[in-house]
Amino acid sequence: MMGFLIWAVIIFWSASLPGSGQPQAFSGLDKIQHFFAYGVLSFFLAKAIYRHYSWGRLVVIVMAVVLLGVCDELYQATIANRNSSISDVMADTVGAIAGFLVAWMWQAYNNMKRKQQ
Repeated sequence: MMGFLIWAVIIFWSASLPGSGQPQAFSGLDKIQHFFAYGVLSFFLAKAIYRHYSWGRLVVIVMAVVLLGVCDELYQATIANRNSSISDVMADTVGAIAGFLVAWMWQAYNNMKRKQQ
């Protein structure tokens, strides 16, 4: 759970930084950052609270992480030179699903290794 909490703090801390208004290295970079940030957040949450994965748990984890993403976007709207975007929330959602699925595959791999021993 500590990894989840630390990563959530890092996300909200980075959301607190004023935007520079500078152009990005390439179009869509911020969507990749959102995908990665919320994918890792979902992975940490899934690893912290579940030992058995299911589609129902996928929904619970993704909804919790997306709710944090929505809060992040609302918070960013109050920061200088930052804005809020539904496309960022969409990137957060896809990242959250991917992060959960990686945790699920990780657990399946570890279970398979244990059975082979």
